[in-house]
Amino acid sequence: MKPREIYLDNNATTRVLPEVANAVGRVMREGYGNPSSVHGVGSRARARLWEAREQVAASVSAQPEHVLFTSGASEANNSVIQSLLGGPMKGYRLVTSVIEHSSILATAEVLARSGHEVVTVAVDENGLVSEDALADAIVPGRTLVSIQWANNETGVIQPIARLVDLARGLGALFHTDAVQAVGKICVDLREVPVDFMSVSAHKVHGPLGVGALVTRDRRLLTPLFFGGSQEHSLRPGTENVPGIVGFGVALSLRTARFGAISLLTQDMRDGFESALLGRGVVQQFNGALAERLPNTSNVLFLDVDGEALVVRLDQAGVCCSQSSACTNQRPEPSYVLRAMGLTEADAYASVRFAFSEFNSMRDVNDAVEAISTVRASLSRFAVA
Repeated sequence: MKPREIYLDNNATTRVLPEVANAVGRVMREGYGNPSSVHGVGSRARARLWEAREQVAASVSAQPEHVLFTSGASEANNSVIQSLLGGPMKGYRLVTSVIEHSSILATAEVLARSGHEVVTVAVDENGLVSEDALADAIVPGRTLVSIQWANNETGVIQPIARLVDLARGLGALFHTDAVQAVGKICVDLREVPVDFMSVSAHKVHGPLGVGALVTRDRRLLTPLFFGGSQEHSLRPGTENVPGIVGFGVALSLRTARFGAISLLTQDMRDGFESALLGRGVVQQFNGALAERLPNTSNVLFLDVDGEALVVRLDQAGVCCSQSSACTNQRPEPSYVLRAMGLTEADAYASVRFAFSEFNSMRDVNDAVEAISTVRASLSRFAVA
């Protein structure tokens, strides 16, 4: 008999809410207009776009006109970083951290290879950026800082308000990849005045392939490509109206349910970690000494091959991940965990679990049982 599926990989992507799916389907059936058209059908499509823009803006306490829709957060990240190649930010130094999403780090590498100034600051054993190192890296008046709000692997939350105050006090611009933060913790741009923020729909039970860049001054940006006046000519091309509508609905629902979902996911995460500790199969929870997202647990297991554990758990119906890429027919150890000081062996033995509103305490209990059973049959991965 096929095991019951327990999906605990919600930092990778989330299941679409029924209300979101219904809204997307309704627009696809009835809202077929091009928002750039001047007739009534186009006007109705524009109205749907504006409503979604208002919903996204309201979820982070921004102004609707500051929201630019993209294909996702990777595009939003690239839009900001690549603006250092031209326009008002041309020649700025980029300062980022070693644990950023690959869309930041890979773009930073391209900039560095082309001769641009890039400084990558370290993190401590808790995954936190050093404020002193950040201050030392900033050149007043010509620096863009890009630091993620919360890490996708460990759930560690940066002291983003302090980092923004520090950077802005030194005359730097500040971008944050807030993909994992929005909808899970309070993100209020009135309190944390970043210049640019990237968000994504599919992390909050919205559609895949939709994101946004929230910007205080879009005049600082240069487009990645050209050919239309959509999104103030910064993101030309006919907008994905159904997906954007779904994004707006997803964030609107999350805003309304925020407190209850935060408590639910934290209760599940904490119960999960307590149960694993009780089974004696855990060495530590990576990043647990810092403030973390309420839904995320990155577990360093005792005497286990992390890749084998993920595969065997999948066979048992539990979906989780190592958050690692595959090269030369074996997974690379997490660069995030290595940057936090874990050995290569311990990074290989670490697995991420992330809960959502679709999970329950039954999922927690069944997952712990499956983990205990599978782990007992595995031995520690030996690094050659």
